[in-house]
Amino acid sequence: MRRILRVTQEFLPRISGPANQARAISERLAAQGWESTVATCRLPGIRAPKREFTDGYWVRRFPAVGPVLHSYLSPALLKFVHVAQTDIVHIHGWRNAISDIAVVIGHERKLPVVLQAHGSARGPRSMLSGARLIPYRVYDSTVGRVVPQLPDAVLAATLDERDELASYGIEPDRIVVIPAGIGDEWFRPRLRAPRQALGRLIFVGRLSRDRRIEVLIEAVKYVRDRGREVRLRIVGVPLEGSVMQSSGYVAELLRLVRDLGLAGAVSFVGALVGDDLREEYARADAFVYAARYDNFGQAILEAAASALPIFTTSVGVARSLAADGAVVLLSDSAKELGQVLLSHFDQKSRLADLATLAQAAARRNYRWESIVGEYARLYRDLIDERRVT
Repeated sequence: MRRILRVTQEFLPRISGPANQARAISERLAAQGWESTVATCRLPGIRAPKREFTDGYWVRRFPAVGPVLHSYLSPALLKFVHVAQTDIVHIHGWRNAISDIAVVIGHERKLPVVLQAHGSARGPRSMLSGARLIPYRVYDSTVGRVVPQLPDAVLAATLDERDELASYGIEPDRIVVIPAGIGDEWFRPRLRAPRQALGRLIFVGRLSRDRRIEVLIEAVKYVRDRGREVRLRIVGVPLEGSVMQSSGYVAELLRLVRDLGLAGAVSFVGALVGDDLREEYARADAFVYAARYDNFGQAILEAAASALPIFTTSVGVARSLAADGAVVLLSDSAKELGQVLLSHFDQKSRLADLATLAQAAARRNYRWESIVGEYARLYRDLIDERRVT
């Protein structure tokens, strides 16, 4: 049995893209005989066991202090990375103290090291400006020049993210593109109420400024002002405890809803997971997304697997789905989104075609059962190469 040490600053029950991917990969590789241990921080306010075995893999949670900028520090976790018995180290996330130091430790131990950026290459540039971006520019000119050169492989979720990583001087032959996946449970038939035009829209994601949720709210106003009954369900929670976002965004959204007279038309649902989240997609008529940046867009893929028409900005996986004719790409203009929704409102045949194409593309290209094999091949190749050298 080959052993993988996964290092991630955040893990479940804190919901995040890196956490969800680390879980999904670990679960599925366990069925193939790989032993994963997830080493992570015990974050303030998160109740979870210090050590647990779940779904075929181990989780070790270590005390941490912070955050400073968006980084926690855990000497106990890093000590564990020094001594853990493993064949390979896979680090989920980048540009935080835990990840960066773990890269150095793995390199010093002469272990194969995989670094998965999860959008952190461009992320700060898409969310911050002015003085708040200065610490990240300093990072890029110092630590950011060194750390990316140490891993044996750096993973990107899309071709666009591959190009972003290359801008840091990472050699192209060390950048491996492996998309995020979606489990077969998303394709199981679920009871769906008959689609009534585009009456019920859904957004899923973190409530942060880069997701441009105000654009969706203003588009709902645009459509309703033209006599169409449309509602928006907003599923997600704020990005807590991070300087990557200025405070008060959710309060601004609530105020916007009130000022536009949309209190009965826009609902903030909170966080949903598992069957509850899948049922929320199943009750929707379409998925809307106006993000300025998203390195992959897991929610877009979930909507595709749920057979929803998708109206989104050109971010992450949306570009690949658009190549299959499976999504409608937009700018982040509320008026344009409103106009496009109006033009599709009663086009049931067109909406059904979009839904069918989206689900077919998700099933064909993004099933975890296929993608996890790409991880296993990468791990085997790196372990074997290191043994030879």
